[in-house]
Amino acid sequence: MKQLLSFFLFGLVTVSAQNAFQVVHSESKKPVAYANIWLVENNFGTSTNQNGLFELPNISQTDTLVIDVVGFERKLIASNQLTNPIVLFPNEESKELMHVPKVKILQRNATYQPQQVYLNPGIPYMFSKFFPNKDLQQTGTMLKKVRIKLNNRQARSKFLMRFYEVDENSKPIKLIHQSPILVEVKESNVLEIEVDVKNIGIKIPKNGVLIALETIVLPENKFEWKATEYGTNLTLQRVEYQPNFRFEPTNSTNTWLYSNGKWNLFHHDNQMMDKKAYPYVQIDVSISVTK
Repeated sequence: MKQLLSFFLFGLVTVSAQNAFQVVHSESKKPVAYANIWLVENNFGTSTNQNGLFELPNISQTDTLVIDVVGFERKLIASNQLTNPIVLFPNEESKELMHVPKVKILQRNATYQPQQVYLNPGIPYMFSKFFPNKDLQQTGTMLKKVRIKLNNRQARSKFLMRFYEVDENSKPIKLIHQSPILVEVKESNVLEIEVDVKNIGIKIPKNGVLIALETIVLPENKFEWKATEYGTNLTLQRVEYQPNFRFEPTNSTNTWLYSNGKWNLFHHDNQMMDKKAYPYVQIDVSISVTK
C-alpha cells in the first residue's frame, strides 16, 4: 500500500467530548510516556504525556486503537474492549532507560524560503531516511551525530528519534536500540540542529541504517496560527505540533512513512515539487559516523 500525504493538511480532528486514559508498564505499573496512539478508522492520533495520560474522542464501537512506543510490544485494542489503565508489555530486549542526547543549534532565524517544504500534520507520524552502508563503511561503523533541518516555532519542543535495520527493499524491519531517544529543542526560530548520539552506542547494520523522526502530540508542542485558505479570503485556524521537519524530494523508493501501526512508501502531492521526477520525499537529515 502506498501512502499519499498532503503537505497542507495541518488541521486536527475536532472532537466534542474526551475520554481520559493512562498507559502503564505491565510489571512496574509506572506510566509509559510519549507513546503514540491512533484510531484506525478515524483520522485521529495523539500521544501520552510524561504521566502516561492521553485523551480520546467519543469513538465508534467498531474502531481499533493502535499504541506504539519503543521498548514495548505494539498493542491493538478493539474500542469496545478498552480498559483503564491500558497495560503495555515490554519486549524481550526492552530497556527502561530513556536517552536525552545533547543538542547543538546550528542555524537560527534564517530568511524563510518558499521553495523549502516543512511538514508536521498534527497527528503522530514517523518520517524516515535511509543511509546505505556502502556510503558509510569508508569512515566508520558507529553513529556519531545526526543533523536535522527543521522549523521550530515553540520556545521548547520535543520529538523522538529511532534507528532501524531494513530489508532488501529498504523497509524498516527491526529497531537497532530498545530505549526511547527523546530530542529536545529548547529555543524557538531554530532551523537546524545537531544531535550527539555517540554515547548511545548505535552500530550500523551491514546494509545500512534508516533514521526515523517521530512527532509527539503534547501540549507543550502545540502551536496555533491563522492562515488564509489558498484561492479564497477564508481565514482558518491551524494547529501544529512542533517542530516542523524539513523535507527534500527524491526518486528513491527507500523513504518510508509510519502511521496507524504500518510503514508505507512516502508519496507526496506538493505542488512545489516535480511529482513526476520526484514522486517521493524524505526528511532532510545527514549523519556522521565513527569507528
